[in-house]
Amino acid sequence: MNSFHGVLEEIRIEGHTSSIWVGASEEDAYFFNMKLSQDRTNAVLTYVHFTEDDSDMRKWIRKNVAAAGYSSSRLILTKDGLEDRERSRRVDFKVVTNAETQIRKILTE
Repeated sequence: MNSFHGVLEEIRIEGHTSSIWVGASEEDAYFFNMKLSQDRTNAVLTYVHFTEDDSDMRKWIRKNVAAAGYSSSRLILTKDGLEDRERSRRVDFKVVTNAETQIRKILTE
């Protein structure tokens, strides 16, 4: 992250699950999986934060890295439109850059 520190605005850690929770109703499964997906993102955020030795970078992480659980609201589907349970269980990273600012900077130089 240090190499791109000047162009990164935010990093989003997104946790996802399948729609299944054995022995639970569809509604209960959604909420149980919501906690699971949030726990996943918190684990990743904790790892990222505490493996960083630089205190300034830790401050940047606390300010610019967000963790959100989505439960089964963003499933990955097969070509047939069915839920791909294995691929739906994941953690994604979304990187938001200040690309517009960087482009303007390049154009004015």
